[in-house]
Amino acid sequence: MNSKILMIFTIVLAIAAIIIGLMAFSMATNAEQLALSEIVVEEVNSLSTPVLDEESGEYTFLTMYDISIANMSGPSVTLTDIEKAKSGGGFLTLLQGENYVSDEVNERALVSAEGIAAIKANPGVLKDLLKSDMGESFSANLKIEAGETKILHIGVALKPYGDGKEPLAKVVLASWKLNFDNNKTYVFRRGFPIYPIQ
Repeated sequence: MNSKILMIFTIVLAIAAIIIGLMAFSMATNAEQLALSEIVVEEVNSLSTPVLDEESGEYTFLTMYDISIANMSGPSVTLTDIEKAKSGGGFLTLLQGENYVSDEVNERALVSAEGIAAIKANPGVLKDLLKSDMGESFSANLKIEAGETKILHIGVALKPYGDGKEPLAKVVLASWKLNFDNNKTYVFRRGFPIYPIQ
């Protein structure tokens, strides 16, 4: 009787070990596939321009970027959210020569459904865009299959002009953090000059 119980116990242990081994193998395979996902982020197009608000007579400076996000290998990956970068000077850094400028420029981070070509072609798109603000973060939920490329449209609107319509800063650095569901992140950082009002 004891030998039967011992044999059954041994069989149960062997089955449990096989199940645990298969689960561990499956998890290791999934982890390896996630690690193999190579994400490439590149700028495709950009637009930087002052825009006059005819009602208030004030100028807003708009900079937009069309960026491509390519999943070069591995399984599908999802861009979960876009947020204002907090490290490396934060979301917005204003420079006057080599010096930081601390003036308030009422910046708003933007995420657009329309690309730069549509913004240039349609003043209504531009007007709606200038009223928008993604806040501190934007839930993107953008799934990118292996070998697929998606285009994202992000930007910033700010009021960088003083009373004499002179720029408060010569150059602005803006940074967005892209978060993916495989725990990878990418900081998209660009600098752009502030053009004076003619």
